[in-house]
Amino acid sequence: MQYIPLTMVLIAALITIVIGLVKKFEIIFCLKILSIVIILFYIIGNIVKNILIAIMKMNDEQDEENKEDEQAEDGRADEPNDTSEKSGDDFEE
Repeated sequence: MQYIPLTMVLIAALITIVIGLVKKFEIIFCLKILSIVIILFYIIGNIVKNILIAIMKMNDEQDEENKEDEQAEDGRADEPNDTSEKSGDDFEE
């Protein structure tokens, strides 16, 4: 998870440099664009990382709730039902 922003920045920087070299931009202009791209993609990468962490936390919480529900259901299934004693056939007229 911690490498997401770094990976996004490196890929964006590589693409920017390749485009700058292919289009034969001036070095100063290419460096200005590169620094803007690095900052923007670092911010975007951190946002993506935080979103993914939040999603993983929500999934973990839901998994824990599901396990607790299953354990509660298993506990209720083990208890005997006392409904046989309360049937309507036992009443005398």
